[in-house]
Amino acid sequence: MNALTLVRKNLLRNKVRVGLMLLCIAIAFMIYGVLGSFLSAFELRDQVSAADRLMVTSRVSFSQTIPLAHAERVAAVPGVKALSYVRWGLGYYREPRNMLPIVMIDAETYLPLFPEIVLDPAARRSFLETRNGLIVGRGLAERFGWKVGGRVPLFVVNDARTDGSKTWDFVISGIYTARDKGGDENGLAGHYGYFNETLANGRDGISWIIVKTADPALNERVIAGIDRLFANSAAETKTQTEAALGKAFLSQLGDIALIVRLVVGAAFVIILFIVGNTMIFAINERTREIGLLKTIGFSPGRIVGIVAGEVMAVSALGGLIGLGAAALIVAAIAAAMKSVVPGFAMTGSVAGGGVLLILLLGTITGLAPSAKAYRLQVIDALNRR
Repeated sequence: MNALTLVRKNLLRNKVRVGLMLLCIAIAFMIYGVLGSFLSAFELRDQVSAADRLMVTSRVSFSQTIPLAHAERVAAVPGVKALSYVRWGLGYYREPRNMLPIVMIDAETYLPLFPEIVLDPAARRSFLETRNGLIVGRGLAERFGWKVGGRVPLFVVNDARTDGSKTWDFVISGIYTARDKGGDENGLAGHYGYFNETLANGRDGISWIIVKTADPALNERVIAGIDRLFANSAAETKTQTEAALGKAFLSQLGDIALIVRLVVGAAFVIILFIVGNTMIFAINERTREIGLLKTIGFSPGRIVGIVAGEVMAVSALGGLIGLGAAALIVAAIAAAMKSVVPGFAMTGSVAGGGVLLILLLGTITGLAPSAKAYRLQVIDALNRR
């Protein structure tokens, strides 16, 4: 009888115990998969960003606007090749559950800075010529069934019109796609001028300025030059890379990374104790069996292989079940989350990390029972009842 056959028989014989361990491990890996996917999105690991693009925001808070006049002064800073600006808000389409980031841009300067936004010439021309035009990502258009030429009312939570309404009416000029595979296709953008001229409060304010530098090597010098320009003013700035701004924006929602690591870490510590103690208990029950195996010629190394194989098999099966369940959960809510948090998905890095954790879990929990089986003397094993 080979070691693999013994592992299979032992697992089948202890169905209830194995089932409970599988359940615990699966739950832990399901938590890891879902929270790990959130963490991946919140850290913007898959964000497409250019090395020569910088973002200028308010030093006080990401949510606070800076004067539009800042853009003209930033353009004069040595090393700045081109720039554009954005007014950002949070709103929804028809119902609050359809929450969306509302982005208003200066289209003529913004689109050339983002070649990853693919828009056919006719759609680009229509957008530039339509005062209340809107471009939307393919994913967002498919989600709501939007078509080119359709009218879209958007309710903006944090801003109001001069007539007291918070709803702006837009016409879809074009549907864009992402140049890079996996790029964000769940955004929308309208014209800053149309939005700004009807604002009741905060007119001529912008959320950030996008700066394209002449060379990425000049980034630090440009950052220092821009922030020095507005130092000690009523609207000081903070300039940083595009990726850093994205992380700063998402950090407004709290220290997601710390929360995820604490939850996942606590889950795995508990699972380590449960699986480790259960396997040690199982070895104690099979003391005579192990003694008999050693008596008929099974080497200590082969015995360790059997015990370690059982632990690894349980860890692998439970872990894969948990990761599979996490993938289904993530897929079920990914479409809704991508509108607010781009990149929410079960990524390869999360799945790969799960596999490594399976191996780590199997190795750590298998150490104590394997060592116990290895050290067990035949005479002690056969005398134990």
